[in-house]
Amino acid sequence: MKKLLLQLLVCATALFPLAHAETASFAGKTFGGFPPGATFKLTMYEAPVATTAGLSGVTILKKIPAGYPKYKKGSKVTFKIGKKGELMVANFSIPFHSATAAGVSYSTKSSAPTAPLSQAACTKANGKVTFMNLALRKKSGAGLSTKLTQVVYLLQ
Repeated sequence: MKKLLLQLLVCATALFPLAHAETASFAGKTFGGFPPGATFKLTMYEAPVATTAGLSGVTILKKIPAGYPKYKKGSKVTFKIGKKGELMVANFSIPFHSATAAGVSYSTKSSAPTAPLSQAACTKANGKVTFMNLALRKKSGAGLSTKLTQVVYLLQ
C-alpha cells in the first residue's frame, strides 16, 4: 500500500509543473500583442462613408444607416480586445484573424451566409495602434435581392 501511495505522489508531483505552466501560458496570452481586456482610443480621421451594393449596383448613402455607430470626424472611439482576441467596438465584435510585427487584422473565418461580414486592420508602432481601417458590414435580403451595406471608418 505504501508503494502505491508513493507512486501516486510521484505522478502527481510530476504533473503539477505541467498544469501550472498551462495555466500561466493561458493567462499571459496576447493577440497581436494585445492582452484580453486591453483598450485603446483612436480619433476618427475621415468622415465615414456608407454604401449599399446589390444586383443593381453600388449606391453611396448620404447618412449612416441605423444600427451602425454614427461617429463624426474628430470623435474619439474606444476599442477593446475581448477574451478570445476579438476587436470590440460599439455593438460590433470582429474575431482576431492574424498579426505581424507591423499590424493586426480582424476578420470572420467562416464563410457561412449568416456570419458577420465586418473586417478591421490596424497598423502598430512601438506596441501602439497608429491607424485603423474599420469596415462594418451587414447583409440583408436573399438571392437576387441580397444587399450589402458597408460603412468604412478611418481612424488614427
